[in-house]
Amino acid sequence: MFPIEEVKRICDSTSLFHSEDILIKRMDVVSANELFLIEKLENNEKFCLKIYNTVQKRAAKAKENIIHDVIKPIYSSISTILCFGELNTSQYCISKHINGVNLLDAYLGNMSDQIFVKSISKQLIQYIDSCNSISTIKFGLVSDLLIGELNCWSEFVENNLLSVKKIIDCIPQLNHNLGNELGTLVEVAQNFLTENYKYFSSIRPKLTAVDLNLTNFIVEANTNNMIAIDLEAFVSGDPLLSFGELFGHVYQTTIGHSLDHLWNRWTTEEKMVVHFYAFLSNLNVLSFIISNSNEYLDINTLKPWGNNNSFISLLRMHQNYLTTL
Repeated sequence: MFPIEEVKRICDSTSLFHSEDILIKRMDVVSANELFLIEKLENNEKFCLKIYNTVQKRAAKAKENIIHDVIKPIYSSISTILCFGELNTSQYCISKHINGVNLLDAYLGNMSDQIFVKSISKQLIQYIDSCNSISTIKFGLVSDLLIGELNCWSEFVENNLLSVKKIIDCIPQLNHNLGNELGTLVEVAQNFLTENYKYFSSIRPKLTAVDLNLTNFIVEANTNNMIAIDLEAFVSGDPLLSFGELFGHVYQTTIGHSLDHLWNRWTTEEKMVVHFYAFLSNLNVLSFIISNSNEYLDINTLKPWGNNNSFISLLRMHQNYLTTL
């Protein structure tokens, strides 16, 4: 755990507040980073301090302040970053605290509310479309100037599949049979990539969000307004990847059904690609979960947050679409 004394030093290094005039509380949320709630004693104004985990590597980490400054002018419903900096070896950002609950919890309490679900679905599309409207250069992980490190999108997808395969190869012996099944699914993805190489080699790069699980959004209290709060995971690549990533979480849920009209946007080829990206998203997460477990796992009980379908069931649904058209 990150020491409170170091948090105080970070607070004192900014012009926003002084450690003697604030309350500091560690936030009880699941995150790779350390999160703290900062409250000014004089007026009860609240802020969120995020201290980045610089040890754990994320697949597509981008500087959050850069992404914030690019997106904010065209899509205002993102958390407002007030300060971004580094003290000693700690990188951090401070943003305005949003009074509300994360979208996953809000959805679980309102999944049968058609008005709520329709509103959230519309806002998710607006967020993705706004990000995808921003042109980038090259592909893959982006620099501060939104320039990718690769010359071809297909290479990024290939590298992702190789990473998944390496994870699967390290699955403990206890879950060896699961590893074999996942290895077969990797082959499905590799075959689809090979058969559709022309598509993946002709992408025009856009700013693409790749971590769209519902805990990365806040629904404001007393409204249905959705705020994006995690702007770390972006790549330069295929805009359809974001929709595939989203369907990886919400396919066959009420949000997923509310997004059904999206399929009318796309050609048959593009529909297959969205299913492919959803397949890849589910495969990434499931492989990670299994490889990090020292206990025997029942693959049929592992599910995306907020989805009643297991990862393996979703993978088979997407696989069926990829192999029957």
